[in-house]
Amino acid sequence: VEPGDLAHSSPLAERSIRFLSAGRNVLIHLQPGRDYGCEPAKLSRFLAELTNTILGQHSPGGIAVAGGDTSSAVIDRLGFRSLSFVKRMGSGVAVCRGHAIDGAVCRTTLLLKGGQVGDVDLFDSYAAEAANSRNLGC
Repeated sequence: VEPGDLAHSSPLAERSIRFLSAGRNVLIHLQPGRDYGCEPAKLSRFLAELTNTILGQHSPGGIAVAGGDTSSAVIDRLGFRSLSFVKRMGSGVAVCRGHAIDGAVCRTTLLLKGGQVGDVDLFDSYAAEAANSRNLGC
């Protein structure tokens, strides 16, 4: 994510959807050391809204979110009413299944982790597992 994406997220969402539709994994992240000119809470809300936009067009095998505030914003924006613990993927890393009234996201698998925890290959390992799962609906 570049600072300019905060004002115009549509191209980023469209590229992400294109990659996901082609069977590729997508990792959306902030640029280390970049000044986004806003508070962290606004960045979390932006990432949550971007995730919601993408999920409105494509249903991936799973979603991984790093950072406690961003995780909370994504869970809230997607409308999950509860989470069921599935398993740990390391210290401070939980895989959960989300439950929501909206059938499009209900039973989506989520990896939630603190910002500075997890193995170097955590996202790749989760992506491989998520590729073998599917949204079962509620």
